[in-house]
Amino acid sequence: MLPVVILLGCTSGGVKDDSGQDVRDVYGTFSRGEVRMRCGIGCAFSWGANRRDVEGLYQNQLWRDLAVKVSTINIELDISYFYLGRAAEGVGLNDAAVTYYRLSKATTQKCSGDMCQGISVPEEVASGLKRVAPELSVGEGAAVDNKPVQVAQTSEIAAIKKVPEQVVAVSSIDASAITVKYDEFTKSTTYNGKIIQEKSLRGEPYNVVLSGLVASKSSTGTGYSLVTLSSYEGKKYRHYRSATDISGESLPITSVDRNVECRSSTCFLRESMAIVFSREALEARTSSGIRIRLEGLRGSQIVELSAQYVASFLAAVPR
Repeated sequence: MLPVVILLGCTSGGVKDDSGQDVRDVYGTFSRGEVRMRCGIGCAFSWGANRRDVEGLYQNQLWRDLAVKVSTINIELDISYFYLGRAAEGVGLNDAAVTYYRLSKATTQKCSGDMCQGISVPEEVASGLKRVAPELSVGEGAAVDNKPVQVAQTSEIAAIKKVPEQVVAVSSIDASAITVKYDEFTKSTTYNGKIIQEKSLRGEPYNVVLSGLVASKSSTGTGYSLVTLSSYEGKKYRHYRSATDISGESLPITSVDRNVECRSSTCFLRESMAIVFSREALEARTSSGIRIRLEGLRGSQIVELSAQYVASFLAAVPR
């Protein structure tokens, strides 16, 4: 049950200020422009589960509630900062709005596909900056203090969809930034690897995969998992039920959640799961990386994490 504990322990990132500290006065911190998104892959599930609530708050212009909701989920995505910027603008906090809009531009974690909820984030951020700070040059790359907890490296990941066979685009990103959260109640520390987000090539059926490593350290030891959120267009779930390594080894897999969102005649299905690893098994993959095929009743998905990603993650998690 360890992987489930890891995932559910980070379904919400909790609100962080610009120094990385947990805060209690969420709205006050938001109003000062000090909320920072610190959570990685472990919060992707919470984001997916709350997306309809977030979208409803945005569409109904319930700015204060939107600010608190997005801050609490705390997933690092450009759309998260956009929502904070728009909420700050909506309640007349223009200085805070400028900060959040700039953070949206600055983060390397960009939403794609249905995760953007129909919003063109770069265009909306540019429009927001023009409204709240017309004197600023929108194209100017102003520095913003995001203060991430990270080990600076660059890595690549690819995800390949099968049945039918399709290749998902490969991108180079900062894959080793680690977010760290201590839970004073469980006395455990969770390490979230950077979210690796890949999407299908233009013109191919919709397919988005979020992946990353998560570790949970407590007095009883440290558990490691590869967590994956698979989002695809269809009418029936794939029902992933097994995971096989490139070496042929069968790996333990736990289904975490499934949900669906339909717009007109098109439905987007999401399945999240966790695959358990020992530290020794991950160390053995620091030179080869991870390549796993998830098998389901109605299709399969290949997920890869590069050797550099694995090595950088382990370097950030103490034994």
